[in-house]
Amino acid sequence: MRYLFNGVDGAEWYGIVSLLIFTLFFVGVSIWALRVDKKFTDKMKNLPLDDNTTLTKKEIQK
Repeated sequence: MRYLFNGVDGAEWYGIVSLLIFTLFFVGVSIWALRVDKKFTDKMKNLPLDDNTTLTKKEIQK
């Protein structure tokens, strides 16, 4: 697979940039998951099991 980019100038930067983007995204989502309100995660966790649940925009943002 790495031989596909041998003819492209600066191809080594594609791997570095993609790894950097993935790492930043992963760290951001991890921080968000640790800081999110416990009530919000409980509500979202039980949402697929509730038959007649409708959420308003205000409830989602809480």
